Amino acid sequence: MMTRGAHSVTRGKKWGKIAMQMGLSKDNRGSATTLRSHYEKILLPYDIFLSLQDAKDGLSVEEEIEPDVEEASETIPKVSSSKCRKKLENDTANGSINDSGSDEEDPSNCRRTRIRKSCSNTPQPQPTTQSYSRRRTERDKLRTPTKQTVVMKVEETMEDPLAKYVCHTCLRGDSEEAMLLCDGCDDSYHTFCLKPPLTSIPKGDWRCPKCIAEVVAKPSDPFGFRTSKSEYSLRRFGEKADQFKSDYFNMPVHKVPSDLVEKEFWRIVSSFDEDVTVEYGADLHTVDHGSGFPTHESINEDCMNRDILDYVNSKWNLNNMPILGGSVLSHITANISGMKVPWMYVGMCFATFCWHNEDHWSYSINYLHWGESKTWYGVPGSRANDFETTMKQAAPELFSSQPDLLHQLTTIMNPNVLMEAGVPVCRTDQEAGEFVITFPRAYHAGFNQGYNFAEAVNFAPADWLKMGRECIAHYATLHRYCVFSHDELTCKMAAESEELGPRVAIATYRDMLSMVKAERDLRKSLLYLVPIHYG
Repeated sequence: MMTRGAHSVTRGKKWGKIAMQMGLSKDNRGSATTLRSHYEKILLPYDIFLSLQDAKDGLSVEEEIEPDVEEASETIPKVSSSKCRKKLENDTANGSINDSGSDEEDPSNCRRTRIRKSCSNTPQPQPTTQSYSRRRTERDKLRTPTKQTVVMKVEETMEDPLAKYVCHTCLRGDSEEAMLLCDGCDDSYHTFCLKPPLTSIPKGDWRCPKCIAEVVAKPSDPFGFRTSKSEYSLRRFGEKADQFKSDYFNMPVHKVPSDLVEKEFWRIVSSFDEDVTVEYGADLHTVDHGSGFPTHESINEDCMNRDILDYVNSKWNLNNMPILGGSVLSHITANISGMKVPWMYVGMCFATFCWHNEDHWSYSINYLHWGESKTWYGVPGSRANDFETTMKQAAPELFSSQPDLLHQLTTIMNPNVLMEAGVPVCRTDQEAGEFVITFPRAYHAGFNQGYNFAEAVNFAPADWLKMGRECIAHYATLHRYCVFSHDELTCKMAAESEELGPRVAIATYRDMLSMVKAERDLRKSLLYLVPIHYG
């Protein structure tokens, strides 16, 4: 593979295709990244060496080049060179020889012919011995280049493959051990010339600020996941999910260890050269598709099965939890899909939910009905600011154009990076029949180990009201719309104070005081902005 070909393969993200053609990617999905790193470390320097050697081989005519014949010399030595005679015979056949019939030629002219052919693509007239004196004048106008001039011309046109490895910030090529090559455009930068500077060479692929800016500057590219146009039955999707996992790991589904799936998931996330496409049946409305829990609408009215009735009326039934007596959300009359009405999730291996926290920083509860486990990562709500700071430092260009990026469920980062920055991360594997509860403002992310079925909803006890008030202030800084009006909810609960429990009533009273104080401060600041004139 030549150097130029390697660049086109990198830009076209074809390393995976090459690895597949070499038979390397059937059992090892990391072969594409490994193949590229081995080429860049071992073969790329050798390819550069060969390109330099090829350029030098093109100058082999230098050994035959001699200075021009002295101008005072009137006698031209003649030789019986078979190569020259063969050349003259060929020229005679083409009608380029004079009628003198001489079949001998100045050897210097033979050399000049070869030199001109190596230095120019345009054919030059072949001289003969009879017309030599006339051509000497022409030769003076178009002199045969000497060894020195040929070397200079070739050096001007020959491109040094190593010359491009110069820092685009300081324009220097020293400190090669600190030089970074962009995997997108092949530009080079010193780690200490970047803003902010890097303390070490990053692992995996790296993109320069120019490439990142080009990606961020494309407003037409939407954030998020592409909506699939395919429709599946639950059975058909399960068959596809199991087949994908079995083919990917080249073993039966039930024999794939969870730690291997987790390791492979984060390897894919950190790789730029490998794309793995999976499908996720996410945010399925229970109103349209039904709930995994029994409800009064889903059972017969004359059902006398006590077990089913216990499930229907259970407080752990996710259809009941948001509207329990102690839940603040029970005072919202609208059925907010995803918050008051549960959503269902049908997952497959590697199906992901990126870092996010819940709308209005509410609690959430997720129940895994059946299937393979779901891996969760969580950051405590008390360290949410540290989490957001770390994410912004890792990708400042993305957050400058999308301040609410973390609310779009499109950003994933390895928990090890967060923990290295001092952000605590909790991890758990949720098995079938288990609940997972997230607390206010707690960022969480994860992925599915395989084919499974889960259901989730939000709820808000009395202690949430204070966090909810802080959330709408945070939303205001991001110019983000609220799902519902927090002030309206507080006023409605205050109007129904006799129906509130003691904890909810105290929390509502405190939240009402905060709301009134904020309103007074806003009106007071308005008086300073708009002068009032009295008549």
